[in-house]
Amino acid sequence: MPKSQTKQTLPAKDSAIKNTSLATSVGLTSQIPTVSEKINTHTMVPEKIPQSFHLPKNSYEIQGNTLLLRTFDNISEAELEKSLNILIRDNNIKTLRLDSSISHEAHRQIANIIMRNHPLFEMMRLIHGNDVVNITFGGIKDLNDLLGQKFVDDFVGGAVRREIISRFDTYSESMMKQGQKTHNRLVRNDYKNLTPSFEGGTFSPGILFGPENSKKSFIDSVLKSNDIMIREVAQEKGLTVDVVRQTIHEKLDFGVGIAKVTDATPIGKMQAFYEAEIISRKGLKKPGIEIISYDIKKIEACAQRVVQIEKEVLDKFSGKNFTFRGVEYPVTLPSGHGGYIINPDLLGYVRKYSAEFPPESKVLVQNISDYISYANQGFDFIAPIRKWSDDIPRVEKMERDFQKGIIYVQNIQETFKGVLTKEALTSNVEGKKGMLVFLDVRGMGIDNIQSFVRLARKVESGKYDKADLMTGGDSVTNKFITFTNNLKTKNISLGGDEAYLFFEGIGPEGAPTIIADIHKALAESGLKGRIAHGFETTDVAQTFKTLDSSTKVHKMFEEMIDALAQGKNIDADILPRTIHIKSPNDIPEEIFVKGLKGSEVIALQIQGFIKNIARGINPIQEKFLYHSEGRNFMTEITYQGDLLNIHFIPQ
Repeated sequence: MPKSQTKQTLPAKDSAIKNTSLATSVGLTSQIPTVSEKINTHTMVPEKIPQSFHLPKNSYEIQGNTLLLRTFDNISEAELEKSLNILIRDNNIKTLRLDSSISHEAHRQIANIIMRNHPLFEMMRLIHGNDVVNITFGGIKDLNDLLGQKFVDDFVGGAVRREIISRFDTYSESMMKQGQKTHNRLVRNDYKNLTPSFEGGTFSPGILFGPENSKKSFIDSVLKSNDIMIREVAQEKGLTVDVVRQTIHEKLDFGVGIAKVTDATPIGKMQAFYEAEIISRKGLKKPGIEIISYDIKKIEACAQRVVQIEKEVLDKFSGKNFTFRGVEYPVTLPSGHGGYIINPDLLGYVRKYSAEFPPESKVLVQNISDYISYANQGFDFIAPIRKWSDDIPRVEKMERDFQKGIIYVQNIQETFKGVLTKEALTSNVEGKKGMLVFLDVRGMGIDNIQSFVRLARKVESGKYDKADLMTGGDSVTNKFITFTNNLKTKNISLGGDEAYLFFEGIGPEGAPTIIADIHKALAESGLKGRIAHGFETTDVAQTFKTLDSSTKVHKMFEEMIDALAQGKNIDADILPRTIHIKSPNDIPEEIFVKGLKGSEVIALQIQGFIKNIARGINPIQEKFLYHSEGRNFMTEITYQGDLLNIHFIPQ
C-alpha cells in the first residue's frame, strides 16, 4: 500500500511528454485478455495517498504480486511512472497486467515508458519499407547556460517536442480516417532525438514543421503558444521577453534526417535508426528545414576530413604549445606506440571554452573545432544495446508479452543498460537508512570523441562493414557496464555522464570504505569521476539534486589546481586548510591561492556560483566529500545553516 511521502522533485519535463504515435498500440488493445474476472480481491485504496501518487482509486487492483491496470486518463507519463513505482515498491509487485477496459491512450502511455527505458522495444517493431525520420536538437548546452536547464527542459524537452508529436498525431489520425493503412509510430523520444517513423514514401517536412519550411516560423509558433513560459523565464533571469525570444532563435537548432528500412532483420532496423540519426546532424546550422537522406559517401567524407585534419595538426604543431587561461600546454603527446596524439586536454578546452583562447591560437582552435565536428557528424551514435545475442531475444519476448497485456516489473523499473531508472531508484530508497552517492564521470565526452576518431580512421582505410558504423559509442558503454558490475550495490541509475548510487545501511563511519570501493571500480573500468555523498533520504530526488549542484564547487577548485599549476599536481600544503563562508557575499581572502597566477579569477567564479546556489543548498545540513583521481587533495564541504565551510585535505 502506498506510504505517505514528502513531495519529490519532478524529473525533466521531457519525461512527461505524451507519445502520440498511433501505431504504438493500434492492433494490440483487442489482443489483451480480459483478466478482471480473475481478480477476486478488492481494489486496494491507500489510506494516505502521497502527493506523487496520481492513479485514480478505481484504476488498479492488486492480487498477490500482480497489479491489474484498468483505464485512466488526465495523467502524464511522468505521473503514471511515479505512481507505478510506488505501487510496485509498496506491494512487492512482480507483474503488471493490462485489463481489456484500458483505453488506447492509457495503453500507449505505458508503451512509451517501456520505450524510453528500452529503445529497442519500438525499434524492433519497424517493418520493411518504413521511413525512419530523426529530428536531432542542437544548441541545448548554450541555452542551458543562458536560460537555465529547467527552462530548456520545459521548452525544448516539453513544448517543442509536444508540438512536433501533436502534428505527427494529427497527420496519422487523418490517414486512418481516410482508410489508409499506416504503420506510423514514435520510435524514440530522448533528450537529444525525436524519431517518428512513417509509412514508406508518405513523409514531407510540412507535416511536422508547417508549409513555410522554416525553422524560424516553426519556433515562432511554439513561442507564441507558450508565451507565459517565456515571460516567466525573462522575469527570473532579469531579461526582456524579446531578448529571451531572440536567444532561443539564435541558439535552438534542429536537423532532420531520413532513412528507409530496407532490411527487416534486427540489425537492418538498427541500421536505419543509425542512418537517420547520423545524417540528421547535417541539417544543423541551416536556416531552412532540409530533409537529408543517408548516403555512405557523406560518412566516408567525414572520415577523410577527420584523418586529414589530424595529420595536419600533428605535422604542424608537434613540439609546440598552446596557451589557455595564461598557461602553456603541449599540443601533442606521445601515443605510447612510437607516435603522437592530439592532447586530450586541448580537445576538452576547445570543446567547452573555445572563445577563451587568445587570438594567436585561432588557426589551431578552428582545426580542432572542425576535427571534433566531423568526428561527431559521422560517428556519434550510441547504440541502445549491450549484447545483440541477449538483447534481441529479450526485447522480442517483451513485445510478445505486451501484446498479451503482460508487463514484467523490470521492464518498467530497469533500462536496457541493466540498471534502475532514476525514478525507480528514487522511489525504492526513499526513507531508507543508507548512503547516497552522486558520481560525475569526468572526460566522458572526450573518451567518446577519441572512440569516434578511431572509427573514422577505420572507415577512411576502407576496411569496415556496416555493423562497424554502429560501434562508435561501444567503448564508453562497455566501461560503464564494467563499472556497474564491479559495484557492491544494485541500487544504481545512470544518466549521461552521471551515476546515482545507494548503499543501504551505510552510515558516515562506513563511507570511506564505500568511496574506496567506488574508486577501485572506476579504475578497473577506465573511468574517472567526482564523488559526492550524503545520508539524507527523506527526499532522495532533492538530495541528489543538491549533490549534483555542489560538485560544481569542487570542479572549480580542480580547474584552479589544474590550470594555475600548469596542468600538474601541486603540493596541497599551499592551499588554505579551511575556508569559512558566512554568506554568499562573503568570500574571504584566503580563497586566493598564493603564488598562483589567476587565482583571483577562479575565486570570483566560485563566488558567483555560491551566490547562485546558496539558497538551494543551505537547508541541507550535511557534509560532502569530493575526491578526484590523479590529485593529491580532496575537498570537504560542510553546510551548517548559513555557514559554508570548505576544507582542503592533503592525501
